[in-house]
Amino acid sequence: MQAEANPFSATKSIGQYFQTDDNSRRFRLCKDGSVFRYEDLSGFEFCQEQGEMGRGGVARAFSGGLFDSGVFVATRIAVRLHLPGQTPPVRDIDLLITPTRSNTPMYRGLTAVADQILDELRRIRPDCLQRPDAPGRFFAPAPAAASAAPQAAPAQPGAAPGYEAEQRQLKALMDDGVITQADFDAKKKQLLGL
Repeated sequence: MQAEANPFSATKSIGQYFQTDDNSRRFRLCKDGSVFRYEDLSGFEFCQEQGEMGRGGVARAFSGGLFDSGVFVATRIAVRLHLPGQTPPVRDIDLLITPTRSNTPMYRGLTAVADQILDELRRIRPDCLQRPDAPGRFFAPAPAAASAAPQAAPAQPGAAPGYEAEQRQLKALMDDGVITQADFDAKKKQLLGL
């Protein structure tokens, strides 16, 4: 294996999970050592799965509402990275894989680590915007198609100004598998005022 011309030198580390190197504009997933360029990242999101608290006794009383105070069991906490053009195109930074109650210091600590990773991702990719229909999901706008002379599309009847850019962004989200064809069609109709 050849030595890399520009070795990864972490300028920031978040636990044993995530590192950035601002000098080379790359980030590392610590679990497997994968390194990516900042610009490889097209989106990111917080992921959490919830499970049951138990099958009986006090646990059932809590989950049944007798002492319910909004406590749940988290079965997974992760930060999902969207890396189109990479194999695989989606990578998860798994923070929690053991069921943990939401009222424990462990849960609060791991969600704080997830927030730190998300803050760092927003710093390295400030162009990634939060999706209004999905809180906690951030995606870069679709790159504009390169052409010698940009041509304005003819205005669609009833369309809001600037709908072309939003339609291109929606198309990119659909191409990346973030939204479905049905979601795309519904939003396109809304943009066109149909």
